[in-house]
Amino acid sequence: MVKKLFQTLTLKHKKEIIDKLNTTSKTRLASNYNCHVSTIYRLIANKENLCSQFLRNKPPTTKRFRMSCYPKTEAALLVWFTQMRSKNCSLNGPVMLEKAMFFSQTFNKGIPTSSWLQRFRKRQNINFHNVCNEKGSADIINANEWSRNTLPSLIKDYQRSNIYNCDETGLYYRALPKGTMEFSGTQPLGFKPDKEKVTVLFIIDGDGSDKKLYVLGKFKNPRCFKNKKLPVKYYSNKSSWMTTSTFEDILKEWDSSLKKKILLFCDNASCHKTKLTFNNIKLIFLPANTTSLI
Repeated sequence: MVKKLFQTLTLKHKKEIIDKLNTTSKTRLASNYNCHVSTIYRLIANKENLCSQFLRNKPPTTKRFRMSCYPKTEAALLVWFTQMRSKNCSLNGPVMLEKAMFFSQTFNKGIPTSSWLQRFRKRQNINFHNVCNEKGSADIINANEWSRNTLPSLIKDYQRSNIYNCDETGLYYRALPKGTMEFSGTQPLGFKPDKEKVTVLFIIDGDGSDKKLYVLGKFKNPRCFKNKKLPVKYYSNKSSWMTTSTFEDILKEWDSSLKKKILLFCDNASCHKTKLTFNNIKLIFLPANTTSLI
């Protein structure tokens, strides 16, 4: 006689069985869900716990619930997470792990790791959602043609250490992450980003041996700079974005200190368009809409 194999019920199946108890017999339910009738009785005895797990947004595909090695930390983190999301605060993995470590130190119970946080998210059915998204389009054909036909002739007479690339980025130092952790099945609300920023210009050579960094801010003499010696060169203007005059000042100062001939690549932004000529810097502009590819 072959022993019948029963399936392991998921939380969704268990909830369905509990909902059907008043209209369907226990034997019929056991047959329909391919489980032993004793399983139905255990579900009845554990009815309140199962319903609370379903209400707490536990993953419906979960079959077995494993206890956390830091139950107090997990309980505190879940309460904190729920409170923060009710205020529409943006949360990511590093922020949650930092808070978990704080709670763990409070309870003097171990040190949570990123793998523990992953299991916590799985147990609580928490996923990462992007709340704002921008997708750029680049000119792939033009980028490939330029890289294949133009670039080799430009760099053939230069060593890698004499080929530089420069680019700016806006450092929104007060901005929240673009996405947040949230319970599965819930669509998080977006929020207006904080636009307070500084612009950072990076200039780096081909082999990474020479790295330069410049910062542009909105204020000429920020209060936090008082009695401080800055580790980087700082410029300012009302918009805190790069301007042609600032870009020229940076290149002129750098050109005067150079003792070699270099090739400098940059995008064709209007602030980079200068009519100046330099003794040691040969400025090359990348084709429009190809910077991210080249």
